[in-house]
Parts: sequence; C-alpha cells; structure tokens
Amino acid sequence: MNKEKAEELLQKLRKGTIEPQEKALLESWYLTLGGNSSLSEPELQRHFDEVWESVQQQKASIPLRQQLSPLWRWTAAACILLIGAWFLVENSGNKQQVLTSHADRAPGTSNATILLSDGSELDLMEMTLGKETRIGEVTLVRPKEGEVVYQTTNEERDMENTIFHTIATPKAGEYRVTLADGTKAWLNAASSIRFPAIFGSRERRVEVIGEVYFEVAKKTHNNKNVPFKVRVGAQEIEVLGTHFNVNSYADEGVVRTTLLEGSVKVRVSAQEVLLHPGQQATFNPKHSTLDRQTHSRIDVKTIDGETAVAWKEGFFKFDQASLPELMRQIARWYDMEVVYEGPIQSHEFVGQIERTSSLSKVLQILEMGGVNFKIEGKKIIVINQSNQI
Repeated sequence: MNKEKAEELLQKLRKGTIEPQEKALLESWYLTLGGNSSLSEPELQRHFDEVWESVQQQKASIPLRQQLSPLWRWTAAACILLIGAWFLVENSGNKQQVLTSHADRAPGTSNATILLSDGSELDLMEMTLGKETRIGEVTLVRPKEGEVVYQTTNEERDMENTIFHTIATPKAGEYRVTLADGTKAWLNAASSIRFPAIFGSRERRVEVIGEVYFEVAKKTHNNKNVPFKVRVGAQEIEVLGTHFNVNSYADEGVVRTTLLEGSVKVRVSAQEVLLHPGQQATFNPKHSTLDRQTHSRIDVKTIDGETAVAWKEGFFKFDQASLPELMRQIARWYDMEVVYEGPIQSHEFVGQIERTSSLSKVLQILEMGGVNFKIEGKKIIVINQSNQI
C-alpha cells in the first residue's frame, strides 16, 4: 500500500467514516508490515491490491446477512485474514475433512429445566407459550421461545423463609429468565442460576454456575436500596443496578466478571475490587491458598465488553483467543468433546462467527486459519496443527 492510500484510510479511521472492508484492509497491511519489515514497497503494494480486490469481489457476492467479520490468526511473524469466510466455505472447490453430513451437528437451541424446591423438575420446552403456570406463590409465563418470566403479587419476606428454584441449561442450550424483582438473566450453555422464587426485603442473593449475563433491576425497601448479590464459588459480586457478565466454567480455570454498565464490587474473602464499565475482574481459585502479599487473587483489566457478551447476541467472538479457549466454547455449544492429536500449537484468533452456523461450517472457517479437524461421533479431533500460513 502506498503512503497516500494508507494516510487516506487512517484519516477515515480517525473520523469514524471508514468502511468495514477498508478497516480490514488497513489492519491487514499494518499487521503484515509489522510482522515482516523486510517486505519491499512493491510487495506491500501487491499485497494491498490482492486484498482489496478480494474484499470488493466478496462484498458484491455475499448477502449482507451471511457476511462475517474478519477472522485473524496471528503468529510470531505473520497473520492471515479471512474475509467473507462464509462465502469461501460455500463456494470453495476444496473438500474439507469436516464436511460430512452424517458427522455434522446443528447449533444449540433454547432449552432449560427448572428444579423446584420439592426436587421435581419442569421442562420449559413443555410449557405452552403465553399460558400461565402456577407454582406455589409465583406464576410462570413463557412469553416466547427461549424465555420464562416469574410473576408474583405477594409481599416480600425474610430470606430464611424463601423457596429456591434453579434454572439450568444443558450443553447446546441457552435460556433467558426474568426474576420476580424484574432482573433479567441470560444463561449460556451448561449453566445454572439458583434464586429465590420471591426475593426478601433485605437483600437479593443468587448463585451461578457456568456463564450468565445479568441486567439487574433497581429495588428499594423503606427508601433503601436492596442489594443484589451473586455468589460464584468463593467469589461474591455485589450490585445495585447494572449490566454484567459472569463466566465461571470449571474448565476455564478462572472466574471472569465483566462489567458493561453501572458498578459492581467483586469480593473474595478480605480482598475487594470495584469495577467500572469496560473492566473485567479475573479470579483464580488456585490462588486461594497462596500468600496474598505476593499473589493477587483478583486481577482487573480493561477489555472490550462486547466480546465477553457476544454469545448473548448470537456470536462466537474472539479477541486473541487461544485454540483451547476457542474450542471449549465450541464444545459447549455443540455438545461435543474435543481431543487433540499431538501437541497444541500456538494460535491466536480474532473475529466472530455466528452461533447459528452448523458445526461443520464453523470448523471449515477455522481450518482456513491453519487448524485441521475431523469428527468422530461426538468428538472433535484436532489434527495436523501448524503455525504456517
């Protein structure tokens, strides 16, 4: 890319008028320049022209609803840009190993059960849309697919007398629940939330396993705010009115609390941190037995909050995600087991893929980044890994 063209795109980037394909082009050029500074100007120009032509052709060919954001794989010396990955998968003449109909799997669906206080279970898929279901002192309504709403007209009571319910999603499942206080919670695959059917007047307390996104409703009693607290293992999150995401899957090894709006306090024993929007707190349970003076149990960093909650919007979104991290998400959503043949090589992925895609489509896109797969039953086998483009 020549200096004039690069400056033109940089100006657009600064003004916020740059088109997505132009931004992808600019990023591709700079990553290539930074990864291999020995390239000559003609080589850079040729790379620029090739990528630009590819973007223009694919932009004209792909229906808007089928376009995917660029997906990057970074290595120590180079990167690869996959523009219009869906188009390439649909129209490529190359036969991918994973493209076998008998081995393919559909994406997850809205699916959850409620464990009641008496030990019985209610399958939410069996509830009639729009019909009220009375359970004790609360009424449940399923207004649409994938959502259940708790309703009550009863007065609040002390927590000691509260009846608890647990909503759980299986692998390849997700669900949304509106609690009796108006708080909304989205459950990702293989997750659960335990909560009072009717909240008390002193505090609201729930327990989470897996990944849940919250939009907490403000609640007062006698002109005082009623705090909302989320228990995640040894960690407690206290909020008043806010939007945040909690990822506490056991196989992730850490608990991540990401704040999008408002403020929360994350507390583990004597340590407490206050999060601001765009910040993420990471807690490693293994540090609980270490010397607190030399090992922080809660780390805070600034991140892209949209990446943390992309699952709620129907996307896998990666920001320098490692291959194992990426594959754990895929395994949960498609109810699969991941097996690695040989050592796990260093890959980093940036980009997003629609969660409505079939498993074979997702794996084909990832294969463009230099990773190979095969499917055997409910196993995804990662094979022939390489860092070469």
